[in-house]
Amino acid sequence: MRKPLEILCVALLGGAIALAFSQGPPQAQAQERAARWDYKVFRLDPRDYKDKLDWKAAERQGGREGAEAIFYEHVLDSLAKDGWELVQSEQRTPLTTYFYLRKRL
Repeated sequence: MRKPLEILCVALLGGAIALAFSQGPPQAQAQERAARWDYKVFRLDPRDYKDKLDWKAAERQGGREGAEAIFYEHVLDSLAKDGWELVQSEQRTPLTTYFYLRKRL
């Protein structure tokens, strides 16, 4: 039968090993492997695209009420094909929406 002190030492050693492995590589290596990003701010304003063919196609598909969502999806899909990822969106005015995007370098 093991003594309580031996059990405590084994438990502490096991915990220390688990903690060391859970923290991953040293900070210098982690920073070296940190992602580098390119950022883009993309502004959407209906006054800029109402006469475009893509908008007219979205309007035919979703009507006046659903066209904006369909068009925004089209824009985001196009940007995603180029590697851009949406980080945040912001509607600054009733007509103007900003998409904040990033792309891994």
